[in-house]
Amino acid sequence: MARFDLNRRQLIIINSLYNKGNLTAMDLSLILNVSVRTVKSDIRELKMKFKDSELKILSKPGKGYSIKIKNKELREYLESLNTSNSIRQINEFYNNNYERIFYIIRRLLTAHDFIKLESLADEVFVARSTVNQDMKEVKRLLSQYDLKIISKPNYGIMLEGTESNKRLCMAEYLFHNKVGLKNPYINDRFAFAKNEYSKLKIIERVLREVCQEEKINLSDFSYKNISIHILITILRNNLGFNVTISDAFMTRIQSNEIYKATQKICTKLEKELNFVFKEEEIAYIFMHIDSKQIIYDFKDDDMIETEIVLDDIFKEIKNNFDIDISKDITLRKYLLLHIPQMIKRIKNHLVVRNPIIHENLRKYLYATKVTISAAAILESHYNVNIGLDEFGYLVFYFNMALSNIKKEKVIKIGFISAKGRSESIMYQNELNENFPPPKYKITTYDSINSPLLDPKDIDILVSTNYVESDKCKLKVSIEEGNYIEKIKEYSRKMDLYNLNLDKYFNEKYMLFNLKGKSRQEILSNIYNALIEMDIAHKKNVNAEPFVSHEMGNGIVHLQDLYKLCHKSVCLIAVLENPILWEKSLINVLFLIKTKRDGDKDLFILCDLFSKWASDKEKVTKLFNNKSYKAFMTDILDY
Repeated sequence: MARFDLNRRQLIIINSLYNKGNLTAMDLSLILNVSVRTVKSDIRELKMKFKDSELKILSKPGKGYSIKIKNKELREYLESLNTSNSIRQINEFYNNNYERIFYIIRRLLTAHDFIKLESLADEVFVARSTVNQDMKEVKRLLSQYDLKIISKPNYGIMLEGTESNKRLCMAEYLFHNKVGLKNPYINDRFAFAKNEYSKLKIIERVLREVCQEEKINLSDFSYKNISIHILITILRNNLGFNVTISDAFMTRIQSNEIYKATQKICTKLEKELNFVFKEEEIAYIFMHIDSKQIIYDFKDDDMIETEIVLDDIFKEIKNNFDIDISKDITLRKYLLLHIPQMIKRIKNHLVVRNPIIHENLRKYLYATKVTISAAAILESHYNVNIGLDEFGYLVFYFNMALSNIKKEKVIKIGFISAKGRSESIMYQNELNENFPPPKYKITTYDSINSPLLDPKDIDILVSTNYVESDKCKLKVSIEEGNYIEKIKEYSRKMDLYNLNLDKYFNEKYMLFNLKGKSRQEILSNIYNALIEMDIAHKKNVNAEPFVSHEMGNGIVHLQDLYKLCHKSVCLIAVLENPILWEKSLINVLFLIKTKRDGDKDLFILCDLFSKWASDKEKVTKLFNNKSYKAFMTDILDY
């Protein structure tokens, strides 16, 4: 009786008439975005569904329909829907498939029995055929956790997979990822997670106390992540669900110091939370702590294997980007410590969530491209799939190495003086004071015709008088005034000024209102558009045509890992409607393709898109206004 067996349209018809009085069939058709005939059919069904003593729909020529609700429970139900703004949210269920997808995933994760598709359709106020379409994306997202949906005739569907994988998925969709939880209808349904937050504080406090006592190093992110998994352990155990741990593993960890510390944590929590941890669950919590601790010492076996993999990674990066980071001792040390722990987490399905993943991918776009090459080597060698969270941590390390290279770059300033000796010395001193080594190198020439003056050796040419020569693109004339600031601006934007914008940007490379209800459809449509523009070759691609990474702010960065594009391009796709990608909603996708990955233009293009993507207002403006001209103004505001 909760919703009186009403579908979405019937509920909105009753609510609209209840709140607005007289409405014509045309009025209702516009509200529902259906035909007048469909409205009249729905009203006939409503009249058949309710007795006159409960609800009566009246019609008057020229005025339309009105309603009289005599059922007190129905009236209270409508009042509650309006008060909680749920009617608007029910419409969002209908218009936005990502709301339904998140709801279905959460519903499957918290169900203890089969669920009929008809019931799911009723719960999200859409037709069963719509839920069937949504299930494709639901299955894709769940497959990332090695979970699948099984069906049984006359019973419905149920989630199948290991208990540890279900818990990993629960941590993401019931605790970390808040998409859809602003909808009060969804939030109320899964409020159990919110009600348990008081326990989370206790768990995190005890976890921190014991780990600090036992000198176990965890990041703040890991403390919060492990605390959530301990809470999920308690919730699942109370429902009768337990993890399975092999006897061999249990025997192997008995003398481990981390395991003893985990036992200590569980003993303290048992007293504070009035709960008893099973031995297998203590081992499960140990796996989280052990694989997420920060390691400061090498293990010989891990180091030998990781050294071999790192050599392959550095060769691949040198080949693809013409960058040699193999001699970066700090990078090598950090990766030797990080990679074995990361592989251990992935193989145990205990990936630690990275809450700043999107921020890092926005800020460090060039490093992201480099990391894609590194991740491919790691995945092949260890036979694993590196998820978005773990990928984000790798990006941070490679960006550190790239930043060191950038710091080493020297800006070469050529100075020509046509003034007297005293004035020349004065300007030379000013240049030396404002642009000191090692970042700058200043070379003085007698004239523009000096045989020593080679444009390849000069980034910025400074002269006392204006120089008309085309030998150097970036020229500063002292006599024009404020020359120091002009040199600083050129130094900051040197790569941008040297970039051939027309080579990469064109209005035809911007796709507005791109259609697609799933990731696969969107990527396929982008690929087909590139083929039509003669930018990509038509090939049989077994996987998705592009590697994609979410960057937050509603953006996805595409990488042409399979070398489908044969021309340089910066393609931007603005979606007709936002869709769910992996963890977030997406409005805009972009692809940067240079002649080769190591092209000198790639760094500045990545920098332009990084700064643009980090400005949420600019991204929103593109999605709302869909203006190529405004986009170019925004992205060049560098």
